[in-house]
Amino acid sequence: MVALYVSDRRGPLQKAHIPIPGGHERYLVSHIDDMQALVIVEHAGGFYNLYLSDESGLYFSLSLNDIVIEALYGRWQIDLELINGLNGTLIANQYARDGQFPFRSAKRTLISSDNGAFWSGILPPDEDVNRVPINCEPPNCTLHLQMDTSYYARLGVYSTESAPGIIVAHGNTGATLSGSPDLYISRDGGITWEQTLAGSWGVNLADHGGLMVAARDYHEEESMDLKYSCDEGYSWTDFQFINQTITVFGVITEPGHHTTVASLYGGPWRRTSNPFEWTVVTVDFAGIFPRPCGDSDYYDWRPWDVRTESDCVLGSSITIERRLPQICCMNGREYDREFDFRICQCTSEDYECDYGYARADFNSPCVRDNITILPNPCGDGKTETYMASSGYRKIGGDVCAGGEEDMYKKQEADCCAHHSQPSSSNSTVYSTIYSTVYTTVDQHSGDKGAEPKVVVLGVLFVLALLIIAVFVVLFIMVSMKYQTLKKKYVRVLTAAEPDLRMLNERGDEDYSTENFAPVAGGEDDDEKPLIL
Repeated sequence: MVALYVSDRRGPLQKAHIPIPGGHERYLVSHIDDMQALVIVEHAGGFYNLYLSDESGLYFSLSLNDIVIEALYGRWQIDLELINGLNGTLIANQYARDGQFPFRSAKRTLISSDNGAFWSGILPPDEDVNRVPINCEPPNCTLHLQMDTSYYARLGVYSTESAPGIIVAHGNTGATLSGSPDLYISRDGGITWEQTLAGSWGVNLADHGGLMVAARDYHEEESMDLKYSCDEGYSWTDFQFINQTITVFGVITEPGHHTTVASLYGGPWRRTSNPFEWTVVTVDFAGIFPRPCGDSDYYDWRPWDVRTESDCVLGSSITIERRLPQICCMNGREYDREFDFRICQCTSEDYECDYGYARADFNSPCVRDNITILPNPCGDGKTETYMASSGYRKIGGDVCAGGEEDMYKKQEADCCAHHSQPSSSNSTVYSTIYSTVYTTVDQHSGDKGAEPKVVVLGVLFVLALLIIAVFVVLFIMVSMKYQTLKKKYVRVLTAAEPDLRMLNERGDEDYSTENFAPVAGGEDDDEKPLIL
């Protein structure tokens, strides 16, 4: 078993608190910044959960259970993607565990726009690339995306800060993730999606998102053509970039995503037995743009939170300048995108459950989970008051201010009224949310969870026996010493009695055996009586 330690702002290392029973085998830090840490924990039994920390990085809450992670090619591959250019948007794959599929046999894709506080399925498109309707009705049918553990992992979920709001990925519609994916695109940060090309493609964005370049990747047949689009994938144009077919392994833009130059690399992989020779072809697409963009070619776009039906995402509303997709003009390398930032008032959607609290479902309030033992803020015996949790904390990265903020703040409480143990009335909340955790521990861990308890009880029993034995030995030693001293006193006292009677007869002074003390200096000091 291992433990996670955190240093907040270069302070001393402190043990992190993660509210799940069972041992921890491994920690994988997926993301960390000055507002929050995203950590994946491998639990006993071989399942993985994603946890989100508070601002200190010390107290974690469960974000997503059974996240997909596999060891491939000598490193850990995690199906979790932080979308570039959109603060707080995450996409992850989770093992489906609803009774319809054996565990680890099926995956499904979820999206979050608030740093993992709430997750939901991805809305499927209404029709495919040929405008044929797709019969896919949520929640039983959604869009699922190929990520790092997939056979089609080369593209993954692709986004770039130079093209905020645009996300490209391979996937399929259905109940779970499957093979033979097509290429999908979202132009609004993952809210809606469209199938833009059929099959598997290597893709990259250039000219600040104004240019998309796609080539059949190594899962498909060899080709000598590529496709490009200057309207965010609404339409594509074919272009022959080489005189003989090759297998394309990747499409890159150099230098960076601001240029109009793309490079494709590959070779005759499927039709040669000789040592592989790489072929690199560079194409400059500047000539496809009839003119540079002007002020009238841009519009203001705001990220949107579907759950709250608001443009306030993580406590702020951001206005981003984007080029109109139907205008094929060149942004240019020197283009500087404009942003406008506004702080929103706090609402309940800006808060998640604090450490040791949980919801029965997304619409329920946060209550004590009945399992997590909170640190005792009054444990030193000197503290009179402490700041008690309301059961909520602000979502990591959320910057809202005012509004309902006071309702969720910590409140000063009296230590005399503090109860460190949670109430038993909310046990069903924990069992509802973490039932899959208990099931996995029981199935895969056997009696591992009980072993530490048995060891502790055994140690305590041995210590108790040792303490009793010490007291018995001390009692015997004291008793023996007392008997020895008693014999000595009686013997000396008997020899002294005649002298006492003689002194009393002379009437010099009144002595008694109670205050009699002979002068030291006899031949045998061991025979001296004690002063009683």
